[in-house]
Amino acid sequence: MNYPNLQKLAVVINKTPIKDKSKDRMQYSINNEDGLEIARAILRQAEHDPELFTNLRELYVAPEHRGQGYAKQLIQAVRKDAPKTTVVFRPHPFKDKPLNTQQLIELYKHLGAKPCAELPGRLAFDPLE
Repeated sequence: MNYPNLQKLAVVINKTPIKDKSKDRMQYSINNEDGLEIARAILRQAEHDPELFTNLRELYVAPEHRGQGYAKQLIQAVRKDAPKTTVVFRPHPFKDKPLNTQQLIELYKHLGAKPCAELPGRLAFDPLE
């Protein structure tokens, strides 16, 4: 996929700890010029073997901003912050996504994900290190 507008954008990814019962979650977000969130992802330490796996949750890009590379940038930021673990996730369509689960799987495979043998039903990005 080609993202011609990406060179024009100065994208800042904000990282915010989520304050609730779990202290091991971080939200990544991209905001527009007005400060409104246009894309987000949540990184959470995996319950299953946290030394090897990190969970990527709620990867979401607002409909009017899809196809511009924001999801790819969020995934890259998450992988950079968890370089020694396999980043795993379960693709779930949001109500406003025009893609079904299988189409989402193909999209994530295009971004470098592959089926996770250790955790059936999930996709994974290999460790960077």
